[in-house]
Amino acid sequence: MRSNKELVEVIIKWIDENDYETYSLSIGHSRDDASNAIVEALSESWQLTLTWVRVEGGFLIRQVDWPETAASWLAQATELNKDRPDAIVIISSASSGIAVLKRLAEQKNWSASRTFCLLNDTEDPQKYMADLIFYEGLKCITRNGKRWMMTNVGLQQI
Repeated sequence: MRSNKELVEVIIKWIDENDYETYSLSIGHSRDDASNAIVEALSESWQLTLTWVRVEGGFLIRQVDWPETAASWLAQATELNKDRPDAIVIISSASSGIAVLKRLAEQKNWSASRTFCLLNDTEDPQKYMADLIFYEGLKCITRNGKRWMMTNVGLQQI
């Protein structure tokens, strides 16, 4: 298992590999201590990480948190995607993260290819493939730093 600092480095590197012009970021997360610690580290690093586009660091649009169970994830998804960030990072358990993804998919300006998930409770997102299959371009990172992407043929480790 990687440290929070290492996971944050993996996330930021992958966002930049995906689209080097990414400037604005929204972060959605569970309220547990592990997720909060990663969110805190990611927020700070994102705003300090410089690239040729982010010459003064990145802009954090918002952070949205949620409980492990909710009647509807619509409010969280709407808030997370508000103002159309360049990228969205979801840091949560697989169950709540997938619930938010389902609601994000209902947003007309959301794109799976701009979304990165760190699933806290699994080392193998393959077991969630049936839930993720509709989100081509979605990127998943596991706690051990392995990267996965949903493609037209399924979830592929990168």
